[in-house]
Amino acid sequence: MDSFTTEAFGEVYGFYNNFIGMVGVSNGKLNQTAYKGNNWNSPSVYAKIGWDKQVNSDLRVRLTGSFIQTNGWDTGGYLYGGDRAGSRYYYTLLTANDEMKSANYATGRFNPGFKKMQAFQVNPFVKYNGLEFFGVYEYVKGQKTLTATRGSYTQLAAELLYRFGGKEQFYVVGRYNNVTGKDNDDAATLERKIDRFNIGGGWFMTKNILAKVEYVNQKYNNSTVWGATSALQGGKFNGLMLEATIGF
Repeated sequence: MDSFTTEAFGEVYGFYNNFIGMVGVSNGKLNQTAYKGNNWNSPSVYAKIGWDKQVNSDLRVRLTGSFIQTNGWDTGGYLYGGDRAGSRYYYTLLTANDEMKSANYATGRFNPGFKKMQAFQVNPFVKYNGLEFFGVYEYVKGQKTLTATRGSYTQLAAELLYRFGGKEQFYVVGRYNNVTGKDNDDAATLERKIDRFNIGGGWFMTKNILAKVEYVNQKYNNSTVWGATSALQGGKFNGLMLEATIGF
């Protein structure tokens, strides 16, 4: 689950010693328009709190927590579905029933599809010299439709990365990612489960240019909840990926 969205917003920040805090509000709209129509438009509210300290020249420790609540049925549903960067793994696990081209920009990702949801995320980070650990605990609860009962998903991830070179321009990394949950909390609802494992490395050719390589292995549980004609039911993919990016 990739939580990313771009919406019209306002934020207030606070800093005290090694503590940071933020509260914000957005209109919940990815595509802006002044026309309301008959839509149920409501703002989203969110916040972050954290502690970040460079303990000594070798050790940095950070712990942050984030929260967002979306309040509309026609707004605020983009947190896991509005990533304009698209998928990291293109056209994986598609069948003849799936449309190709831009309609499948999210292959390899999972969107719980909730409206009126609450999502929490906790992120520990430790850096000791060139060795870094980054963790993710994420929990989201919400409804897909006005008449549906609420469901929930949990995401866990752990990444261990080592930077080396005169300017730490090289790195090697391993990551494990898991998502489990149900579309609603009814006892008869089947559980979805996704596991992903990555290993790879990268080279910052300049401050703004990165070349990287990785191996990925991703698996989905063998449950009919994915759909009888879906390749995701018991599906898996693995392979090697080469990428380069330029950022400023």
